Amino acid sequence: MSFTYINNLDNSAGEKAYSKLTPKIGVTYQIDQEKGLYANYAQGFSPTALTAIFRAKPNTSPAQFYYNLEPATFQNYELGGWATFFNHKVYADIAIYQMDGKNELLSIRQPDNSTDYQSAGKTFASWN
Repeated sequence: MSFTYINNLDNSAGEKAYSKLTPKIGVTYQIDQEKGLYANYAQGFSPTALTAIFRAKPNTSPAQFYYNLEPATFQNYELGGWATFFNHKVYADIAIYQMDGKNELLSIRQPDNSTDYQSAGKTFASWN
Protein backbone atom coordinates (compact mmCIF):
# COMPACT_ATOMS: atom_id res chain seq x y z
CA MET A 1 0.00 0.00 0.00
CA SER A 2 1.38 3.41 -0.87
CA PHE A 3 0.07 6.92 -1.29
CA THR A 4 1.18 10.47 -1.96
CA TYR A 5 -0.39 13.15 0.20
CA ILE A 6 -0.84 16.89 0.53
CA ASN A 7 -2.00 17.86 4.00
CA ASN A 8 -3.63 21.29 3.83
CA LEU A 9 -3.93 21.44 7.63
CA ASP A 10 -0.18 21.85 8.14
CA ASN A 11 0.93 22.60 4.55
CA SER A 12 2.96 19.41 4.33
CA ALA A 13 3.32 16.88 1.54
CA GLY A 14 4.98 13.54 1.14
CA GLU A 15 4.75 9.87 0.32
CA LYS A 16 4.09 6.87 2.52
CA ALA A 17 4.58 3.25 1.48
CA TYR A 18 4.01 0.00 3.33
CA SER A 19 5.06 -3.44 2.14
CA LYS A 20 5.90 -6.74 3.79
CA LEU A 21 6.33 -10.33 2.68
CA THR A 22 3.86 -12.37 4.76
CA PRO A 23 4.47 -16.10 4.32
CA LYS A 24 2.14 -18.85 5.44
CA ILE A 25 3.03 -22.50 5.75
CA GLY A 26 1.04 -25.47 6.96
CA VAL A 27 1.19 -29.22 7.17
CA THR A 28 -1.60 -31.76 7.39
CA TYR A 29 -1.28 -35.39 8.39
CA GLN A 30 -4.20 -37.75 7.86
CA ILE A 31 -3.90 -40.55 10.43
CA ASP A 32 -6.66 -42.60 8.81
CA GLN A 33 -10.00 -42.00 7.05
CA GLU A 34 -11.52 -40.62 10.27
CA LYS A 35 -8.74 -38.58 11.95
CA GLY A 36 -6.04 -36.06 11.16
CA LEU A 37 -3.72 -33.44 12.56
CA TYR A 38 -2.55 -30.08 11.23
CA ALA A 39 -0.19 -27.22 12.06
CA ASN A 40 0.01 -23.74 10.53
CA TYR A 41 2.32 -20.76 10.83
CA ALA A 42 1.67 -17.38 9.23
CA GLN A 43 2.84 -13.82 9.41
CA GLY A 44 0.35 -10.97 9.25
CA PHE A 45 0.68 -7.32 8.40
CA SER A 46 -1.64 -4.36 8.84
CA PRO A 47 -0.64 -0.89 7.65
CA THR A 48 -1.69 2.10 9.73
CA ALA A 49 -5.12 3.40 8.72
CA LEU A 50 -5.13 6.66 6.78
CA THR A 51 -7.51 8.17 9.33
CA ALA A 52 -4.89 7.59 12.03
CA ILE A 53 -2.00 9.08 10.05
CA PHE A 54 -3.83 12.31 9.21
CA ARG A 55 -5.42 12.85 12.61
CA ALA A 56 -3.85 15.77 14.46
CA LYS A 57 -2.15 14.91 17.75
CA PRO A 58 -4.10 16.42 20.64
CA ASN A 59 -2.82 19.56 22.36
CA THR A 60 -0.14 20.37 19.76
CA SER A 61 0.24 23.84 18.33
CA PRO A 62 0.96 24.02 15.51
CA ALA A 63 -0.79 20.75 14.73
CA GLN A 64 1.40 17.66 14.55
CA PHE A 65 0.40 14.46 12.76
CA TYR A 66 1.16 10.74 13.04
CA TYR A 67 3.23 10.38 9.86
CA ASN A 68 5.77 8.01 11.44
CA LEU A 69 3.45 5.32 12.80
CA GLU A 70 4.72 1.82 12.06
CA PRO A 71 2.49 -0.92 10.61
CA ALA A 72 1.34 -3.72 12.91
CA THR A 73 2.88 -7.15 12.36
CA PHE A 74 1.70 -10.51 13.64
CA GLN A 75 2.99 -14.04 14.13
CA ASN A 76 0.24 -16.70 14.05
CA TYR A 77 0.60 -20.28 15.29
CA GLU A 78 -2.06 -23.01 15.16
CA LEU A 79 -2.12 -26.70 16.06
CA GLY A 80 -5.21 -28.80 15.63
CA GLY A 81 -6.85 -32.03 14.75
CA TRP A 82 -10.11 -33.43 13.48
CA ALA A 83 -12.07 -36.63 13.77
CA THR A 84 -15.33 -38.02 12.52
CA PHE A 85 -17.61 -40.41 14.43
CA PHE A 86 -20.73 -42.53 13.86
CA ASN A 87 -20.14 -43.27 10.16
CA HIS A 88 -19.24 -39.65 9.36
CA LYS A 89 -22.40 -38.24 10.94
CA VAL A 90 -20.54 -36.27 13.65
CA TYR A 91 -17.47 -34.19 12.90
CA ALA A 92 -15.19 -32.63 15.53
CA ASP A 93 -12.36 -30.15 15.04
CA ILE A 94 -10.21 -28.80 17.85
CA ALA A 95 -7.44 -26.22 17.63
CA ILE A 96 -5.03 -24.24 19.75
CA TYR A 97 -4.21 -20.85 18.28
CA GLN A 98 -1.88 -18.04 19.30
CA MET A 99 -1.30 -14.68 17.66
CA ASP A 100 1.50 -12.37 18.81
CA GLY A 101 1.29 -8.77 17.61
CA LYS A 102 3.70 -5.88 17.50
CA ASN A 103 3.01 -2.17 16.91
CA GLU A 104 -0.76 -2.47 17.17
CA LEU A 105 -2.25 1.00 17.28
CA LEU A 106 -4.47 1.84 20.25
CA SER A 107 -6.32 4.98 21.22
CA ILE A 108 -5.15 5.66 24.81
CA ARG A 109 -6.88 8.09 27.18
CA GLN A 110 -4.44 10.77 28.38
CA PRO A 111 -4.31 12.47 31.81
CA ASP A 112 -6.12 15.53 30.37
CA ASN A 113 -8.99 13.21 29.28
CA SER A 114 -8.12 13.46 25.57
CA THR A 115 -7.11 10.40 23.55
CA ASP A 116 -3.88 9.83 21.67
CA TYR A 117 -2.72 7.05 19.35
CA GLN A 118 0.07 4.89 20.76
CA SER A 119 1.70 1.68 19.72
CA ALA A 120 0.77 -1.19 22.02
CA GLY A 121 4.28 -2.64 21.75
CA LYS A 122 3.63 -6.38 21.99
CA THR A 123 0.27 -8.11 22.39
CA PHE A 124 -0.90 -11.67 22.20
CA ALA A 125 -4.20 -13.45 21.80
CA SER A 126 -4.93 -17.12 22.10
CA TRP A 127 -7.94 -19.33 21.77
CA ASN A 128 -8.26 -23.00 22.46
